[in-house]
Amino acid sequence: MGNLHLLTDKDYALSHRFYVDGPLKEADAYVVAPFTNGAAGSSLRWTNLLMGSTGAGAKAVFALDVTRPFNMQGKHVMWEVNHLSSGFAQLGHVLSDIETGVTQWRLGGCIWQWL
Repeated sequence: MGNLHLLTDKDYALSHRFYVDGPLKEADAYVVAPFTNGAAGSSLRWTNLLMGSTGAGAKAVFALDVTRPFNMQGKHVMWEVNHLSSGFAQLGHVLSDIETGVTQWRLGGCIWQWL
């Protein structure tokens, strides 16, 4: 967990560090996501996504499947992109609002997709 233990330091107020403090956005999306019944695997389905950034804490953006918020597991991390990800070396601290939208799917249908 990196620097998470520093939150328990009695002098934390004097040495504050940013963690995941960026904006969040909730949206419905028709994507391939983990099964909701706990079984292994995934399927194309409507899901509830929470997308966000780490703000001033790190250089990353992410999406979580929060369809079943009381049954969250590691497989519900849909994706994370950071400045170490291939093609994203120039990614900085993302402090602006997260936007979503509809895009045209190659087969002609519309799907929700994060932008």
